[in-house]
Amino acid sequence: MNKLTHTVILGSYNRPKLISRAITSILDQTCQDFQLLVTDDGSNEATLQAIRALIGKDKRCTVHTVDRGDDLKERKDCANRAVQRINDVIPLVSGDLVHYLADDDWYDTRRFEVFNELFSDDEIVVGYGRLIYVDVSGLPNGRTIYVDRVTDPCNVLDHNQVAHRKLVFDRFPRWADAIDYSSEGHFFRSMSQHWEFHGIDQVIAYKRLHSLCMQVTLERSTGKRE
Repeated sequence: MNKLTHTVILGSYNRPKLISRAITSILDQTCQDFQLLVTDDGSNEATLQAIRALIGKDKRCTVHTVDRGDDLKERKDCANRAVQRINDVIPLVSGDLVHYLADDDWYDTRRFEVFNELFSDDEIVVGYGRLIYVDVSGLPNGRTIYVDRVTDPCNVLDHNQVAHRKLVFDRFPRWADAIDYSSEGHFFRSMSQHWEFHGIDQVIAYKRLHSLCMQVTLERSTGKRE
């Protein structure tokens, strides 16, 4: 098969400290054939400066942002805003394989290499690997996610541990509007009705649990981030 290229859709909102590690984990991949799409939800200038400082003039990287809102105003539509930002950049995807990343998480530097191995089988359309949970300081907390067989990925797989071929967008060109905080799970569930999910038991991503992560803030958040 031809050499695979990778596109990462990285969601961003007001995390000037944490997003640096997320971006660095992509720039430091052992496989360098990638496109990075940072889709930002109107972050403060500190966050945008942190992003630009890392990607510089790298032509593989693009930042897409929307008008900045009031950081002090409570947001009650966080999940749907995240979905909207993903949908904003789907038309820009150029890679053979598509990955998703949150701005407070990061990838193992061998992620693309691992998925190149899995997707060397042309019949595989969707794949996933092992996810490691870390604490606020970035140290593993003992929790991990990997299951040998997935029939319904909703609330089973995190979006950071899944990759799929670009051709998925031919059937599902947009993520559906969020109805809860499992928006990625519902998108993956739709895919599972057409393609089998194939796992590879290698660490490919790290998920940070902290006081201001989406799993904790749930329905509401403000501009206060890390």
